[in-house]
Formats: sequence, C-alpha cells, structure tokens
Amino acid sequence: MYEKGPEIDYTGVAENKMEAAQVLFQTVGEVLGAGARCKVCLDANFYELGGNSLNSVYTVTKLRKQGYVISVAQFVSAKDLKQVLERMRSQDEDSQDGGQENERYSAHMLTKEHKDDAHHMITESFYEKADLEQWLKPNIHREDYKELTDKLWAPLVEKNLSFLVKDKTTNAPVGVALNFDAHDEPEVNIASKLEIVFEFLEHLEGPIRDNKLPLGKGECSAQLYDGNAS
Repeated sequence: MYEKGPEIDYTGVAENKMEAAQVLFQTVGEVLGAGARCKVCLDANFYELGGNSLNSVYTVTKLRKQGYVISVAQFVSAKDLKQVLERMRSQDEDSQDGGQENERYSAHMLTKEHKDDAHHMITESFYEKADLEQWLKPNIHREDYKELTDKLWAPLVEKNLSFLVKDKTTNAPVGVALNFDAHDEPEVNIASKLEIVFEFLEHLEGPIRDNKLPLGKGECSAQLYDGNAS
C-alpha cells in the first residue's frame, strides 16, 4: 500500500482484470505519489499523470516484482492505463508463451555494422519522446545524437555488453540496449545541449551509484535502451 497517493478509480475494469488492475493502479500511485496530476483510472495516461521515462522503467520493474510482465516499449507506447492493463501478462502466462516470443526475436551482440540502426533508434526515440530533450528543444538537434553515438560507439563495442534485437521474420532491428559497467562509464565530451541532460542525470544517479550500488567493476550495470517492439 502507499500513503498520500492519488485517487484511484476502478470504474470500467472487468471482473477478470480487477486483480491486475489493483496491482497496476496502486503501483502507479506509489511511483507518482502525491505529485500525480489526476486520479488513476483506465482512461489516465501515465505521462499526463506526471510520469516520465525514468519512473516508467521503475513502474515496469515494480510490476514484475509483483508477478506481472510488460516490456518497457509496451508500457511507454500505451495511450492509457487501459492499454497497459491489456498488455500486462502474469508471469505464468509469460512463461507459457515464452518459447513463441523467443522464436520471434533474435539478439546480436553489438558490432560496428549495427551503428546506423542503433543511431536511428536512439535518435528518433529520445529526440521525440524523452522529457528533458523535449524541454530543451529547439536547442537539441538530431545531429547531436550522431555526435553522441560516434563517441560512445568504440567503447561500447569493446566492452561487449551491448546488443541489438531483430525481428526474425523481417530481419528488421526493433530494439537496442547500450550497456556499460556503472563504475566504468565511457568518458564522453560533447559540445551540444545534450550535455545538460547528462549533467542532470549524473546529479540524480551519481549519489545512488556511489553510495547504494556494490563497489567494484562487474557488480552492476547501467543501460540506455530503445526499441519499438510491441
């Protein structure tokens, strides 16, 4: 349970979805807290409620811990919580269908051949959707992401922790995960306004990395993810 959270309204929730809806709505309430802009209900959009890209990942993680699975891509692309609820699956259902899902996609460790695809997905997602980038427009441009990708690419490929996901049917890339050790982040010096984004993230993440995460390399990781798989 959460304290001082937003109002929750289960109107319209089907009986067979009520248990999942209770987990979803209460989790959203816990994550957003008193800062939620309106009541949590089927018609509510997570981002209009006050959510952002960081706490959407946190919400997906908390749902998984309570036995419900939904991908980050499915969560962030949902138009409202009704659609989130429709896309959520219990871990038992997910396990039963896991073989079919695994057959649909294939993962490939990052190589130099993947650079253009990764650059395109990262640019289009973060330029159009990310909260800080939206606030900084028009001072951030698509070309700024090419500069960032160029400077990150060699260390990311060298560390061999990142991967690209493709649809086996079309061979089209549908997601990319750029991973690095939280205590061994590649140094990047950029000239664009994206520097403001990195400074803000460091302000938020630095104390957690330094004081909460296990010390030493190989103990924890960080990730920049994008994908449009549904």
